[in-house]
Amino acid sequence: MRFVWRPAAVDAFYSLTLTNREGQLVWRGNTRDTLLVLDPEVRLDAGAPYYWYVDALLDTGESPTTGVHRFTAR
Repeated sequence: MRFVWRPAAVDAFYSLTLTNREGQLVWRGNTRDTLLVLDPEVRLDAGAPYYWYVDALLDTGESPTTGVHRFTAR
């Protein structure tokens, strides 16, 4: 599974958070790219809803977010 988002700025640092329906952390990944691939060791329950968002850290100290996105695992 791939997560893709728009860049916030040049050289931004991104932290993607994936949670389950209860808001429990399922996985977190960090990158300077605008794409992260889910760790293959993470198993998602088919038919279950999951939520993800990306927070960016900019050189200015600002931290914009993508907002929460929902998907259902297959």
